[in-house]
Amino acid sequence: TPVTTGGPELPTPTGTFHILQKFSPFTFHSPWPKGSPYWYADSPTNFALLYDSSGYFIHDAPWRSRFGPGSNAIQGTPGQDGTGTHGCTNLPLAAERQLFPWADVGTPVIVQN
Repeated sequence: TPVTTGGPELPTPTGTFHILQKFSPFTFHSPWPKGSPYWYADSPTNFALLYDSSGYFIHDAPWRSRFGPGSNAIQGTPGQDGTGTHGCTNLPLAAERQLFPWADVGTPVIVQN
């Protein structure tokens, strides 16, 4: 499936990880203070797979309509449609609906450029 990853300011870490926890539903809360260029309002998702204890997830992104190559390339606030994520990996909801029940805790996650 096409995905959207972090942009240049907040890249998605590369390497081999494993699913650590699964959440459904899950609401993301900004770790950045209001006024920061990285701050975002609470963002509810349907499914979230934590794969790095620093807070990196694979999750659906109801606010996003574009995924795939170039979907993280527009300059601007991370998390907007067309800009990169805050480092997470965003999937279309249909793909996340299939991935979530399939990926058990411990499933490998390989992130590469």
